[in-house]
Amino acid sequence: MDMLDLRVGDLVTPKNYCKGSGRVAILTEIANGYDACKFQWIDEGLKDGPKAGILTNFQKVTKDHERKNG
Repeated sequence: MDMLDLRVGDLVTPKNYCKGSGRVAILTEIANGYDACKFQWIDEGLKDGPKAGILTNFQKVTKDHERKNG
């Protein structure tokens, strides 16, 4: 998956080799020119604020609630 396929507001999940794989998050920021992003776990709400991550470690959750292979 190309980094350009992900946008702020997309629902994503970490890839299988990452901590938190299987959890759903929302992208809140994407750094221009870097493989970096901020996200919030859906199951935690807003209590802890955004976390930092590596954008290419996420895959988009499709409309049918399945992970899109990337």
